Amino acid sequence: MPREDLSNVLRLMKVPRIPKIELDRTQAAIILCGFYLLFSLAGNIAATKVTYLGGFVMDAGFIYSLTFTWRDLIHKQLGKKVDITTIYLSGLLNLLASLYF
Repeated sequence: MPREDLSNVLRLMKVPRIPKIELDRTQAAIILCGFYLLFSLAGNIAATKVTYLGGFVMDAGFIYSLTFTWRDLIHKQLGKKVDITTIYLSGLLNLLASLYF
């Protein structure tokens, strides 16, 4: 089915369009850095738990592997200064969590 026909079908069905989300640089920085901090803290906490995956027993700290990909995303999108600041903030947050828990 050609794209024009699909557009006409959707218009006739009165399917609402999904609005585009536009983020500025500050909003993107807050979201990306927030998720990095979440993955880092959750990965360190989950590393103390045991999980079963198939027939294997492993720690649940595999969540921590998301931090490497996310850090690369922050570095490419926001720059080295924001990346380093986020890493230091993550270290401080994990230090505070280790003192609390």
